Amino acid sequence: MNKIEKNKTKIVKKNWKMQSLWQYIAAVFMFVFAIIIFPAYTAISPELPEELQSHIVFSKNFLEWSTHSIDFQYSPDGENSRYVTIDIEDPFKVNNIDFSTEFYNVLCCEVILNVELVDPARNTIQCDIWFRVLDNSDLMVFLEYTNKDDRNLPLNYAIKYHDENIIFDENVEKPKVKVFRYSGSDYWEDTTKLSIIDTLEGESFGEAMYGQYTSNHNPTSSFFKGNLFPFKVSEYGIIHHIDSVEATTYTELNQDSEWKISNHTTLLEHSSLRDWYVLSASSLMDIESAVTQRVMLITDFGLKKNYFQDGFYYTTYFSGYKNESPQGFYWDYSMYAPRSFLEYYYNEDERFLYDICINSFYALVKTQNNDGYWTNGTVSKWLAEEYGIEDRYFDTRFCTDAALFMLRLYENFDIKLAKEMSCKIGDLLVDGIRKGFCYETSNYGFMLQDYFIFDRPEIKVHSSLNHLLNESSFLMLLGEITDVETYTNASVRIINSINATDNFWRNLDTHDLHYARLPSGKYGLQDYLTLTYFDLIRFKSFIKNYMDEEPQFVQNLGKWKEDFLIKKNIVHSPKFTGTGEDLSPLVKKDEKK
Repeated sequence: MNKIEKNKTKIVKKNWKMQSLWQYIAAVFMFVFAIIIFPAYTAISPELPEELQSHIVFSKNFLEWSTHSIDFQYSPDGENSRYVTIDIEDPFKVNNIDFSTEFYNVLCCEVILNVELVDPARNTIQCDIWFRVLDNSDLMVFLEYTNKDDRNLPLNYAIKYHDENIIFDENVEKPKVKVFRYSGSDYWEDTTKLSIIDTLEGESFGEAMYGQYTSNHNPTSSFFKGNLFPFKVSEYGIIHHIDSVEATTYTELNQDSEWKISNHTTLLEHSSLRDWYVLSASSLMDIESAVTQRVMLITDFGLKKNYFQDGFYYTTYFSGYKNESPQGFYWDYSMYAPRSFLEYYYNEDERFLYDICINSFYALVKTQNNDGYWTNGTVSKWLAEEYGIEDRYFDTRFCTDAALFMLRLYENFDIKLAKEMSCKIGDLLVDGIRKGFCYETSNYGFMLQDYFIFDRPEIKVHSSLNHLLNESSFLMLLGEITDVETYTNASVRIINSINATDNFWRNLDTHDLHYARLPSGKYGLQDYLTLTYFDLIRFKSFIKNYMDEEPQFVQNLGKWKEDFLIKKNIVHSPKFTGTGEDLSPLVKKDEKK
């Protein structure tokens, strides 16, 4: 009997409360009968897909708890047992637990817990936990603690993880741990840099960490721990990071052959705290690789691009959103970062990137609305003032980015659900043309508006160049993958509209490009500094695979924008005028899409 099976309280769901003694006796009889008759390992739900039953197995006691610990156990093959334990330290203890299970195709088995923690003074902390076993048997754990009281509360807890490759031996080399640390406290400033450094004692100030266990000089089990993220919920879809909270994290390999990661912090009044982990019996990444470090630093799983169970959160600073601040974050459902993984960096050895991609897709599956797209509650001050619209619209850029990410998932991993969900976005774009959410040009081109307000078709908004480039690329790729001519034709119509308006996009006063075609028919507004430029580069590279001849606007607008950026000393190796490798960063600074 292993440690997880000792002295545990069997789960009894909250809604099993008996209304009579006879009901209670009957329930006990059935419970005992199930224990005797059922085999040692069985799926926890009849909805578990057959594909997962073959290699990921759950015992009847897959989830157990006591007053100070919560245990989750599974087996990747029916033989080896893996488990994670969440230890809750004094003064708090587990008072009540509800849970549910969800399974999505072969992507993920999920157990969701709602836990009430209480201390002797009857102060309470709500803890939401997500255990997600991915199809490659890696485990992702997400925790969110919430304090609704009017006082600060101490929060001390530990995560312990065990798999078949972790063996405690005094002769084994000490596991290597690296920490992701900023050069300054003002993480939103350009001068504040993120670095990956060794931590000999395996500790940090609540920062993101990567740990690698080695057996016989071969890397095996590993973990990635996200940064502790204290925050307060604000209006308009914004959460505000709390900078003043101190935290410490310690890691060790204990004598029970467990990774143990201890966290000590304070949960401020009316605030929440997020923490997350990726736990694997294999090496998640080659952390010493220069390419791996570059990807991790650019993506920034520290604070600038915070990550959680529903995907990435980006800073709202200078975004134009209501309630924006250096500490403000919004949910970015475009999944732009995991799409970049698949397009530029991913290989079959990058388990961590795969896990992030699958979890990000799973987040899209769970949050897609009934119409097939996503919104995040944010309110653009400009859109509200100019058009009177808030968070009730279909954003063609963000949703198309999400759909492109899902198409890359389908291409890489043959996830059919990803293709189906991408088709829904394609259908919405085609419907936008049919229902008049666009401006027609003389060559049978259609310039889709940036935002559709389906129940207010009379509201006309602008069409920006960066949106149009993205939409046409996506529809062309979707048509190629699905062999549906409607998508390809829609892409051609959008390309026609840019060809017909080529010279109108040039801002003769600033020598930059105009941002958008306005409802009045005029072209104007300041364009993004680099976003549209890199969209033109991607479009140029992308379209050559699907069209016999490059559209005329690509070279014209690309060179015009490039000349503007060269004069500003932002671009150093031209893509549209001249040859040579571009040594400048892909993106100098994040820009709202």
